[in-house]
Amino acid sequence: MPARGSYGFLLELNTEPTGRAYDASLSRGRAAARTAATSELASVRAAQNRVVSALPSGSQVLYETHAVLAGVAVHTNVANFSALQHISGVAAVYPIAPKTPSLSYSSFLVHAPQAWSSYSDLGANSTIAIIDTTSAVGDFQYEVSLIRGLLAFSAAGTGADVTVVTGG
Repeated sequence: MPARGSYGFLLELNTEPTGRAYDASLSRGRAAARTAATSELASVRAAQNRVVSALPSGSQVLYETHAVLAGVAVHTNVANFSALQHISGVAAVYPIAPKTPSLSYSSFLVHAPQAWSSYSDLGANSTIAIIDTTSAVGDFQYEVSLIRGLLAFSAAGTGADVTVVTGG
């Protein structure tokens, strides 16, 4: 963590993650496990909202997590580190390297320019669903993104279990 300036932090909350609630209830059947995880998701979201409302001024929420760890990732001034540790409902604060979503580099990895020129198709009027089950618990949690006009992408090196479904 730098001595000054802005940095990313993951705030682990005192709330049980949904994956743990699912696992704890699985012995009563999948329906009971899904119900427990769904119920816990409401608790996690409420805790996240309380923490977000107590963030120091100028802090930006990067993302929120719930399946493996109930948390909130933020980008803020490093001078706020102590304040983050003292927010009610925060169990721990971990410095993280801030990330930004970007596919600006992947088109070259999958040779997309060659595919575009070979088939004269830039993906217009196409829909691609990317289903990432990396943080899935059983069949309960699926992160789904719909991206219009994207012909190619790469998840190489991420360790993700990704299914791509395309439609015209």
